[in-house]
Amino acid sequence: MEVIQVGKVHKVHGIRGWLKISFSYPLTALWVDELPPLLLGTETKNLPYFPEELSATSDEQYFLVKFEDIDTPEAAVLLPGKDIFMQLGREQEFFVTDQEESAFDFVIGYMLLSETGEFIGTIDDIEAMPAQDLAKVHYRGKEVLVPLADELVLAVDHKAKTIKVTIPDGLLSL
Repeated sequence: MEVIQVGKVHKVHGIRGWLKISFSYPLTALWVDELPPLLLGTETKNLPYFPEELSATSDEQYFLVKFEDIDTPEAAVLLPGKDIFMQLGREQEFFVTDQEESAFDFVIGYMLLSETGEFIGTIDDIEAMPAQDLAKVHYRGKEVLVPLADELVLAVDHKAKTIKVTIPDGLLSL
């Protein structure tokens, strides 16, 4: 299996076996709970580790990860310094590897729902902007651009192909 390096393990964090890691690419925030096993080691010799929990540090440059079956600092002590790999091709599902692409390109075709569950429209395209990405949908016969900033995205259901967002006041009445 071909792999690609996507990050590095830096150090043990806390008393429950958490690790401080960094990724080589921006992580698509919405995938955090669905990360596949991460391969730790070298390009030719690595072992799978299954993320249970993942959270960003306050500066969002590092992440804290809790792997299954790593519950103490003693169990985690051999992992700092290891590179993090992923099966080649899968990285595009979880990371923004092309900076001209949007982190939300995967939701094209998803149904956009308001915070109350109202169907707004199907996402036709994503406009990647410097400040935030915009979902292009048709709402009541007109094209609307809905911001997809991380703080506005409430939930993504990949099975149902829906994304629930907070709609800024007045946006749909323009």
